[in-house]
Amino acid sequence: MDPNGGVGGAAMHNPTESPAYDDSAMAWISAVIASPFLFLQSYGWLVVAFAAVAYLIWTRVRDRFYELYESSVEKRELSTTDQSVLIARQEALAAARERMQCDLDEKARVFAEKQKASEERKRAEKVEDWDRHQRGEGYRSRVKKMEETAPPPKPQKKRTLRDSDYTPLMGDGGASGDGGFRRASGRHTFRSSGGG
Repeated sequence: MDPNGGVGGAAMHNPTESPAYDDSAMAWISAVIASPFLFLQSYGWLVVAFAAVAYLIWTRVRDRFYELYESSVEKRELSTTDQSVLIARQEALAAARERMQCDLDEKARVFAEKQKASEERKRAEKVEDWDRHQRGEGYRSRVKKMEETAPPPKPQKKRTLRDSDYTPLMGDGGASGDGGFRRASGRHTFRSSGGG
């Protein structure tokens, strides 16, 4: 018979007995539970400061992060969209580029025609000047051109009813005369410019 009370070497134990826990396992569990509290107790203000800085950085970067996320989602959607939609967009873009190029070509053609006409007119004027000179009539007068390009004469100033030196505080005499009120020397009394 087995010392454990079993027959044939099989160990039987009583289900009402609780298994004995090892002290090292209990110490490990209590250390795992207590270590975050000890860390917060020692470095609590640093954790709070780090969390505040992380929050401030996140609020500043959040909009850019969402923009990047949305653009990546749009790119994924574009890559998974129907090929016909993609082809239609490319054709519309090519048509718009072609219209812009046609407009640019038309503007360049008009500008070249204006330049050519201006050069032709200047050449004709030079030939005409040379022909006049050969006939003895002299060169064309440049005075006429200067008169045409001269600015219009300035309008004359409007005549006012009173002279420009009139001030209502000085009376009808204006600034001329004996000078209106005068300060007496050494005293703060005033005398009028009238007859007295």
